Amino acid sequence: MTKKFQCPVALYIPNILGYARIYLALYGLSHCIVDPAKTVTLFFFSGILDMFDGPLARKLNQCSKFGVLLDIVADNLLRSAMWIAAAISSARNGGNTTVAIIACVLTSTEWFTMHANLAGSSDQHWKQKMSEGSKSNTISSVGRKSIDWLKREYVKNNFRNPIGALGVFGLFCSGVFTYGYFEEPVISKMKEVYGIPFEFFCSEWVIIIAYFGRVITFVLEMDITLQYLESLIYVYEGEDQSKANLSNKEAKYDENIRASGMKEECASKLNE
Repeated sequence: MTKKFQCPVALYIPNILGYARIYLALYGLSHCIVDPAKTVTLFFFSGILDMFDGPLARKLNQCSKFGVLLDIVADNLLRSAMWIAAAISSARNGGNTTVAIIACVLTSTEWFTMHANLAGSSDQHWKQKMSEGSKSNTISSVGRKSIDWLKREYVKNNFRNPIGALGVFGLFCSGVFTYGYFEEPVISKMKEVYGIPFEFFCSEWVIIIAYFGRVITFVLEMDITLQYLESLIYVYEGEDQSKANLSNKEAKYDENIRASGMKEECASKLNE
């Protein structure tokens, strides 16, 4: 009886798409100075592939925890590459470091949020965690209610709603549109070569809409970050308190031992 071939998880077709997405993002970043149009094109295909890995995994029964992690890493790398390209372009063409600061804040927040989601003890998917209420003690009750509503609306119907669509739009497009805004040649070349009216996407009002969507996502990322940091602080405070309580018990125990020893010594002297 022959055994059925079991494909290694690392070679699942959705995971191969994940590797391709990472390669396209990094390869696109490497051309952000010499060929902006190529950079935008590679970023675009890296993002498009994200639409296929999940459905393929479910259809081929190739879902895995490694695939979930790889998908998140590919997303983060793509968005980080976009913002790094935007920061480089802004510094080269405008001499302004504001975009670089924004890029540092947003990319570091994304990676920290990924760590916070993965470091939790729960096996829930991050989308399920997002639909749960905020547990942050740093935020007021009114703020928690607002964030709870925002989180539920954001992931409702798998982002197929106005707030979710706006947030995802800002998450994936704010960086690349900022890059295109500072790269004049990419606008004309994208229209000339691909027939894409990229000047529309790089217009100021579209970028403002993308930024607004990115702010929505940033608020949710900060909520996740605060919850994770609070869990660390309270855990360590609890451990310190437990150690202090244990030390007090040990000290009392030692005192009792010494007291009982002294009593036995006095009794033995009296009996002599």
